[in-house]
Amino acid sequence: MESRSATSESSRKELERLYREFRLTKFPGSGGHQETDLLHTLMIQYEPEIGLGVKGMLEDPKSVDPSGIREDEEIQREVERLVSTYPAEDEIGRIARNYADYYDTIKKLIHAARTYLESLTR
Repeated sequence: MESRSATSESSRKELERLYREFRLTKFPGSGGHQETDLLHTLMIQYEPEIGLGVKGMLEDPKSVDPSGIREDEEIQREVERLVSTYPAEDEIGRIARNYADYYDTIKKLIHAARTYLESLTR
């Protein structure tokens, strides 16, 4: 069984790695399509909240309210709706899939953040 500090350290390294990946990932654009405006708007509001929350967590884990670092059901529904409505060959379908990939990156970051916080309390 790993010690608490070893588990915390490996969880932190994974969180740092995913945070760097997140910071390097280009924010998808809406392409100016009305069909993607809602998703674009939701993501513009959501993305900084997660980014700042994880950054704060890395700086001082006790300073962050973990309830703010969570997946967004409305974004998930909108991604699923667009991906299921528009084929990958369609421009809107490509944009929707870019958002889906971006949101997957955010979800990985969220899961790593939660794992890191849990490792600190074990």
